[in-house]
Amino acid sequence: MASKDKVIKRIDDLVRKGHFVSVTRIQEPPNVVGSLLVDFEVFHEWQTQSIAYLSKILGPDHTYVQRFKDKVENPYWWHVKTGIGILEAIKDDIREGCLAQIEAHLSAHIYSDFLDMAENLLERGHKVPAAALIGAVLEGSLRTICEINKIKISSDESASSLNNKLSMKEVYDPVISGKVKSWNEVHKMVYQGKFDDFGTDDVSDMLKGVRMLLEQYLY
Repeated sequence: MASKDKVIKRIDDLVRKGHFVSVTRIQEPPNVVGSLLVDFEVFHEWQTQSIAYLSKILGPDHTYVQRFKDKVENPYWWHVKTGIGILEAIKDDIREGCLAQIEAHLSAHIYSDFLDMAENLLERGHKVPAAALIGAVLEGSLRTICEINKIKISSDESASSLNNKLSMKEVYDPVISGKVKSWNEVHKMVYQGKFDDFGTDDVSDMLKGVRMLLEQYLY
C-alpha cells in the first residue's frame, strides 16, 4: 500500500537523522564524566519531529509514543540510540501488518480532506456533488472500521451491509447505526437522481455526522 510505504520511508528518514544525531557528541561540561552528550539543537529537532510524526500516525497515547517520550528525554547518546531502536521496532511492526491503526489514521486524514472538499462544494450551493462525495467517504470509512475491527467483508459490500455488520458486532450502538442508515439514504438518492428529495440541511447533517464517525472510530 502506497500510504504504508510512505510511512516506512518517513520513519527511515527519522532513523537516519537519529544516526546523524548520535555522532554529534560534544565536549562534556567541566566535572561531568561519561555523559556522552550530543548536540542539543539537532537532538531536540529530531526528538520533536519524531514525537510529532509518531503521534500523528499512532495517536499520542499509543505505547510506542509514550515509550519514545520516556526514553528519549535528554540529549544523551544512549537516549538517541534507544530512540533509533524504537523507530526500527515500529517500522518492523508496520511491515508485518501489526499496526492496523496506522492505516486507520492515514485513511482518516485522506477522508477528512475529501470532507473538506465536500464542505466547500456545499458552501457554494452544490448539494448534489457534496452529498455524493460525503457518501463515498461514508462507505470508505465503514469499510476501514470493519477492517480494523477484523470483521470479514467482501470487496463489493454495500454501505448498508457494512453498517449492519458493525452494528451486529456492537462496534457502535443502534443510535449510530440508525444515523449511518439515514446518511446512506441521502447518498442513495443522489444515484437515483432524486435530487429534490433532500435539501442542503440534510447534506450538512450528513457532513457533520461523517466527520463525527471519523473522529470517534478512526482517529
